[in-house]
Amino acid sequence: MIMLSLSLLKVFLVISLPNIVFGDGLNWKHIVSPLNGMALENKPREPPSLTANIQNIPSQLWAFEDDGVLRNKDSLHCLEADGFMFSEVRLKPCDATDIRQQWYITKADGLDNFIIVSKEWNLVLTVKEKGMEEGTGVWLEEYEIADHKLWNILDQEPETKVADKNMLLRVSLEAYPGAVANDGKSAVYYVQTDITHESKVLIYLEGGGLCVPSEGQQTCEKRCTNTPYYCTPPEDLFKDIRDSKKYHTIWNPDPIINPAFHDFAKVEVPYISSDVYSGTQDANPQSENYCFHGKYIVSAIFEDLITNTNITKAKQVVLMGGSAGAFGTESNCDLLADMLHAASPTIDVRCISDSGTMYPWNVHTDGCDPYALMKNANKAWAAVGDASCELDNPEDHDPCLSINTAFRYIDTPMLILMSAEDTTIRRCTNNEASFWTRWREELAAIGRLVVEERPDIGLYIANCPYHVATGNSVVWSQLQISVEGGHEGETILLKDLIYNFVNDIGPIHAIDNMDSYNQNCYHL
Repeated sequence: MIMLSLSLLKVFLVISLPNIVFGDGLNWKHIVSPLNGMALENKPREPPSLTANIQNIPSQLWAFEDDGVLRNKDSLHCLEADGFMFSEVRLKPCDATDIRQQWYITKADGLDNFIIVSKEWNLVLTVKEKGMEEGTGVWLEEYEIADHKLWNILDQEPETKVADKNMLLRVSLEAYPGAVANDGKSAVYYVQTDITHESKVLIYLEGGGLCVPSEGQQTCEKRCTNTPYYCTPPEDLFKDIRDSKKYHTIWNPDPIINPAFHDFAKVEVPYISSDVYSGTQDANPQSENYCFHGKYIVSAIFEDLITNTNITKAKQVVLMGGSAGAFGTESNCDLLADMLHAASPTIDVRCISDSGTMYPWNVHTDGCDPYALMKNANKAWAAVGDASCELDNPEDHDPCLSINTAFRYIDTPMLILMSAEDTTIRRCTNNEASFWTRWREELAAIGRLVVEERPDIGLYIANCPYHVATGNSVVWSQLQISVEGGHEGETILLKDLIYNFVNDIGPIHAIDNMDSYNQNCYHL
């Protein structure tokens, strides 16, 4: 940390006044900490604080006016210093005559950064380094030149990368014409900004349901209106993985919490095609004028990573996805392996499907066929599944729609994670206890068939109602599941089973007792 203490603060302020920036009226700028790359933001009903997702939005834009007040564009309130009791900063209605709202913004001697100084208190705006708001809060401290007291004043959204293993940077796929979201805009993905010693990569496909054009409650117009973030690329330049539920599982850097992936570089793929990463359908009236280009998006991401990163030098690459991302993992697993092996044949490629297409298709209510619904969706999307499966079934792609049968065509090592009663992936069901007994029994039977035919495929089925294990810390580290084929009473945690699968050791098959819920389900 830079520590260049100075004295005679009032003299310093006087001689530094010519360096004040902003003094040209309402010239809106970002105020960004070089310590962590986070921007000062006005958040509703909260004190001003720092955010990792730097954008050209009003809440993150500030203007230093000629009278010394620091105005926020969103609220049009001004930053006020309270150095009397708690050294706090807050936003209040602007009053240029109130000295608590008057600031000096001046360059630090010998540096390109700025110091923001309260005229009333002679204290400087500082990134909090202690307490619950460590790294994200701001307050006032005595003057000294130190990393957490310096600021960058930026005209627009910064395009430089932040070197932080917790921060992911948005990468545009505009160079790939087919890689577009439902609304036709270029897709994006996120990659870790600081990759130094990592020799392994985890690519995660986000989930989020699906839509089928003109199909009842699942119309795409409704989806894209009510949840537009599933249909258009995100604008956030950065993503902080600490804001994600996955930070308690696959994104966590602690090898005790996350033995399998704590030392992996991270790539995250936003889900913006609504077609479980399988579609090739252009926009037309029958598609409600939405594009379904999920297959093109994942293909472009794989190609971009191979072309513009060092992924081909990795020792291991794991493709993983949850929910719709699990569907996409199953259908694109061999595609990734083939593309990587064409560039580097020795890379160890593996795939993990978390809450995907393993499904008891024969258990459903009368007059409702979930498999037919899935076939209709794939037809509407012009979906493309696993290449070898479709090549072997050119007239009828039915065997390729679900991992129940498609597992026979997947060459890349795969691990399948399922809840015995998935709370989201369920169609044509009722509330009768006997129905769910049959559901669980058939799912377990499907799993055992997969393991019998392909013992190289890992399997985990927990008898707890939930959806997506990687977003649930209880499922990740508290559910002990019986090891299939193990000794009497042998159990395993999900995090340890995944470690075994990734490292090609130990048991990789676990199926819970289907007669009753796991004893730790009540923690969910």
